[in-house]
Amino acid sequence: QAIQGANSVYAAIGSNTQERGLYYAAPLYESDTPSSSIIGVVMFKVGFEPVDLLLKRAGLPMVLLSPQGVAFAATRPEWQFAVAPPLTQARIDAIRATRQFGRHFDNGVASALPFAADTGDVQINGVTYAVERRAIDWHDPGGEWQLVALDDISALMSSTQRARIGAVAFVLLCLLGLLLLDLL
Repeated sequence: QAIQGANSVYAAIGSNTQERGLYYAAPLYESDTPSSSIIGVVMFKVGFEPVDLLLKRAGLPMVLLSPQGVAFAATRPEWQFAVAPPLTQARIDAIRATRQFGRHFDNGVASALPFAADTGDVQINGVTYAVERRAIDWHDPGGEWQLVALDDISALMSSTQRARIGAVAFVLLCLLGLLLLDLL
């Protein structure tokens, strides 16, 4: 992309260091204006630790998902390099073929995240979480990344309270339905 004049960011495992990093690429112009000819590309890598720190500071369970659905960063260590469902062998093979994640998928096996990024809420270990996601467009050739945060909503209303409200709503809807039937 940089050779065509577009800046881009690419997150990957370094082939030499086997460490996660962000690779920045930008076009190098013949003169000091973008209207001049592109004569090359400038690229550099930075470690991923600052991103990890930002995620941890948020205080919520979070994952940074690649366009392929791989958790490249996660606040829970067991989620790192897990794949968002649905998990199929064809997806694992396609992820391995990119070589973006180093040797993590070389054995043809992957663990699944306990939630899908596009769900509204999820229950993990008996705790209900709201799931929120935001697209991150780094101009990655593979597509948009997603930052997914989970927020514990069980503290807002207990399961007993939710059941009571659901029961009351059900009774009210039944009464409303009976009233409508009576009017017809």
